[in-house]
Amino acid sequence: MKRDFDVIRRILAYMEDLTEVVQIVGEYCKPVEEFGIDIKTLAFHIHLLLDAKYIDATITPTTGRCIIVLRRITWAGCEFIEAAKNDGVWNKAKEALKKHITSYPLDVLQRVMNKIILDMISAG
Repeated sequence: MKRDFDVIRRILAYMEDLTEVVQIVGEYCKPVEEFGIDIKTLAFHIHLLLDAKYIDATITPTTGRCIIVLRRITWAGCEFIEAAKNDGVWNKAKEALKKHITSYPLDVLQRVMNKIILDMISAG
């Protein structure tokens, strides 16, 4: 499975608004209502965000379903979503990167978004 930065953005935006621990129980091959994707795709992207230390969560696969417990977004996750939540910045950054390369690391995307934000501030 390939990572999808739009899914990552959706998960982080959702977690930024959490005020308590959330448990998501999803059956395989059925969409998870909050995210509009199946539980396998959600679990894969949660794993990636855990690897990157952007969130605190657990994933428990069981027969026929998966249980995901979302606890909190970390400092690194907050830094990313602060830049990514503005649709204009998000789209501009993705377009700028696509002009030059077909795939890119998350930290490059974040740096491009940060530069766009700084440019917006400088332009006043």
